[in-house]
Amino acid sequence: MAKSKRTMNPADALRKQQRKRELKKNKEDRKRVRESALAKKDLGKIKQDISRLEHLARLGQLDKAGQSRLDGLKMEAAKIEKAKKVCKKKERDHDTQCAQAAFVARMQEQEKKHENEARKLVYDPKRGAFVPAKKKEKDTKTVSHESEDSNSSTSDESDSDSSMEEEEDVPLPQEEETAKKTELTESDDDYDIPLPPGPPPQRPFDSQLMPIQQQQQQSRLPPPPPPGPPPFRGPFPVYQPRMPPPPPPLMTGLVHPPPHRPTRPSEENRPKAIEVAPTISAEPQLRDLQKELLGFVPAAIRRKQIKKGN
Repeated sequence: MAKSKRTMNPADALRKQQRKRELKKNKEDRKRVRESALAKKDLGKIKQDISRLEHLARLGQLDKAGQSRLDGLKMEAAKIEKAKKVCKKKERDHDTQCAQAAFVARMQEQEKKHENEARKLVYDPKRGAFVPAKKKEKDTKTVSHESEDSNSSTSDESDSDSSMEEEEDVPLPQEEETAKKTELTESDDDYDIPLPPGPPPQRPFDSQLMPIQQQQQQSRLPPPPPPGPPPFRGPFPVYQPRMPPPPPPLMTGLVHPPPHRPTRPSEENRPKAIEVAPTISAEPQLRDLQKELLGFVPAAIRRKQIKKGN
């Protein structure tokens, strides 16, 4: 009896779904491999065989085996052409996707660049609006040219201000702003920020900075000259050793004599060991080998020999 869906183990159900997805993916991969292999085949030889078999069919010399071969070659040629078309279409789609991705990335870079340029604006109190900052020129020639341009621009601005007072609804020209935007660079330190009119404000913490500056000036003074040689010192006094203190008095009355150790009578009456001088040389001795050999003979055999001798 088959299991119902409610009693099925969820782990088994998940495993079956994964197996189905894996089989589907493998099927698509095999199909893609077959299409790529068909697209790489050469149609020249197949077309030659088809034309030869068609010529024989027109002459009436083609049998059934040749006709089946002709049909198979035509089907194979159609498959190869279809696979080549699919591969070319995929390549075109891939190229268009790459081009679109590159175009989107380029557009994003341009948008970021425009955003960075739009952020580099400074408030101009004369115009009452945000104006792109001016770039500082390091060369003297460019500085002189800028001074001339600034003089002319101030005169133009004064004229434009007077005209703006007369005609309030006329918009500002956009050409100057675009020209100034082109002069902007990535570094914000080279831009000239217009200051508001009037005297500069007092620097903060001046009263606290004064003692620090005085200490720095004092620390910058040259060091004092080196000290002179030390004064002459007299000879060292002769060292006289101290006499040791006298020893304490002996207390003879309180010290008891050590106890007397009793001697054993056996130790006093014990005779002294006699010292034997070692023998340096010994005289040779004559040995009776026959007697020594008789000592090795068993007693029973010796008795038998004595009886026989008697």
